[in-house]
Amino acid sequence: MGVSVFYLAAFEPDFYLHSFVAKDHDEEAGISEHVVWSIQIPGIFLAFLASVKYSRLLPKNAKVWLLMWALACIYFAGEEASWGQWYFHWDTPESFRQLNDQQETNLHNVSSWFDQKPRFVVESWIFLAGFVWPLLRKFGIVKEHAVDSWKYWLSVPNLCFSAAVLFTIVRFCDWSHNEILKNFGHSEWREVTIALFLTLYLSSFWFRLRALSRAQNP
Repeated sequence: MGVSVFYLAAFEPDFYLHSFVAKDHDEEAGISEHVVWSIQIPGIFLAFLASVKYSRLLPKNAKVWLLMWALACIYFAGEEASWGQWYFHWDTPESFRQLNDQQETNLHNVSSWFDQKPRFVVESWIFLAGFVWPLLRKFGIVKEHAVDSWKYWLSVPNLCFSAAVLFTIVRFCDWSHNEILKNFGHSEWREVTIALFLTLYLSSFWFRLRALSRAQNP
């Protein structure tokens, strides 16, 4: 996925900027905007399913953590699609239009507290918990938590590592002065990598809990 997008950024910049990430494209969202919300649906579904079917196996605080991230992904997905406004084309209420700098039915264009600040927290968590911590775990600097510990369920499994690596590369490319790398680090594409990581993380609860359940009830 990352290689294909890098090819577009490097060799098909017009398509990449005006169709994939829709830079300076005001009429409709680019492909990446649609991918961001749709890619999160499986993760959200599996998170809620896991919290119900395997509730007895999850420590209480881990269940709260899982549901919190599922709700965060619903917010993320809903905001990206302006809660369906792109598809059903309703008019933004006048009172909300005055607050929203893009005149859309969403909150992330109202204040940085609904966009940049929470995004910074999420991006920092992906880098530290999804990229740095697994490396420390692999080289034995930190130990894997026991499966009966709530810390095990809050930690990011190896399943998500490749998505965290992709996000990290894209994040650093955004700071580059090279035009191709800068394009590859575009914020709209970066949101896709965030969505991919989050849906893998939510899905991991289902797979880990299912494996634990089968181990306990062979």
